[in-house]
Amino acid sequence: MPNVSRLPGVLSAPLRTVAGCVLSMGILGIAGTLSAQESDRVIPVEGRTLTGTITAVTANGITIEVGGRVNEVEPSNIKMVTFANEPRDVVTARRALAEERLNNALEALEPVDATRLQPAALAADVRFMRAYCIAKLALTGEAGTLDEAAAAIGGFVASDKDSYRYFEAVETFGDVLVARGVFDQAEAQFGELVSAPWSEMQQRGRLKVARTQELQKKFDEAVANYEAVMAVESATASSRQAKLSARVGLARCAAFQGKADEGIRDLQQMIVEESSTNTALFAQIYNALGNCEMQAGNTKSAINAFLHTDLLYYQSPDYHAEALFQLGNLFAQIGKVAEAAEAREKLKSRYASSPWANAPASN
Repeated sequence: MPNVSRLPGVLSAPLRTVAGCVLSMGILGIAGTLSAQESDRVIPVEGRTLTGTITAVTANGITIEVGGRVNEVEPSNIKMVTFANEPRDVVTARRALAEERLNNALEALEPVDATRLQPAALAADVRFMRAYCIAKLALTGEAGTLDEAAAAIGGFVASDKDSYRYFEAVETFGDVLVARGVFDQAEAQFGELVSAPWSEMQQRGRLKVARTQELQKKFDEAVANYEAVMAVESATASSRQAKLSARVGLARCAAFQGKADEGIRDLQQMIVEESSTNTALFAQIYNALGNCEMQAGNTKSAINAFLHTDLLYYQSPDYHAEALFQLGNLFAQIGKVAEAAEAREKLKSRYASSPWANAPASN
């Protein structure tokens, strides 16, 4: 009788055990970089998690089939998306990004080659996460330059128009362009948001268009857009915040249109009516109040307004940088040289990439 363990394709029990271990180790070595998730998953901001198969991805959202039922999820309602068997590094990056740990997200994505990923929507997601992190880190002055940020997020906007992240990328690109002081180009990007199919995104886009027009001294156009923001019929928290920002913008425009007293009056009313825990809003209010007081020729009152932003509502880098710039100029005007130097030094050290840090002083 032949020794079957020596026949081709036949292994003895001990050899089968060894081979099984080797095969298992090989599989683990390959799959060790992959997640164990075998289905696509969309976690919405509101509603239950959808686990199934993503069948379509566009700038207008994601279509996912769950148990034979087709579900369409708009970008504004997408909290997180994960694809079946995506690399663990991508999963790690997603979690870090969700927790706003941008440096950790970038670090996790370093070994990931997006050109080798399937489906195409997963590759686009990786490109977006990289570009978004680079842009946000530059905007806060934490890492990188605004030129690098513009190249990264602008590149994504140009190449990935079918991504569900497209409009988010457009808005981020616009923010980078504002930070670089290229207001006309930023206005064009924010105009893309106005053409989106969702009213709240249109409202947010119009608000940002108005601000860029204001920065270009196109006050009549800015007022028209701020008024359009105010007219949106929505009671959501984000819509109300947009309306409050538009109200601040209208008061600021009033000052530059020769109606500073009107702007001051409305802003002071907002300070009484609104909650100071809304730090981003109050930074806007006090900066606008400072601008109104400057237009009215009230230098000391303007200083007091900008100091509120510097000392109490400094959490928003853009508004804090503006306040420091104005304080540097205003303190110099009243002969407080040390205070002017301190404000300018703080601006340069904290917000070196901000256009406010590179704007010429008024004296």
